[in-house]
Amino acid sequence: MLRRFSLAVFFSAFGLRLLVAWKARFFRNFQTDEMVRIALSLVKYHEYGNPYLIRTGPTAHEMPIYLLFLSLIYFVFHTGSRAEAVKIILACAATALRCELLPPFCGRQVSDGASGSSPESWRRCRAIITIGLVLKTLSPAVSDISLPK
Repeated sequence: MLRRFSLAVFFSAFGLRLLVAWKARFFRNFQTDEMVRIALSLVKYHEYGNPYLIRTGPTAHEMPIYLLFLSLIYFVFHTGSRAEAVKIILACAATALRCELLPPFCGRQVSDGASGSSPESWRRCRAIITIGLVLKTLSPAVSDISLPK
């Protein structure tokens, strides 16, 4: 039962995040922030550098592991819409996987007696997971909303 629930959480989170990304037009409007520029510099110049619009040389602005992963995406898929789509899909999958790992943890907490082994504590745990899933899924869309002045 827990495995099916975990898979349902994963696919729900993945589908919901993809839907939010699609509706927020992340697949059409590509942003070249510092991380993207450093990853592209890693592909083109083989250095962690150039976080700005001009070539500035080496930098330590961002953590290198994510940039290495990002540069691998740009190396394989180049800099077009295919690379951006792969980046967005992988980000959605990673976040959905994080949401999927919550039910086994919560189930272990319930079965170990940490939060009680009653059906009520399991329902409470599922409600917390569901609320967390909704908030995590909507966070990119909420952060992109600009408030009127």
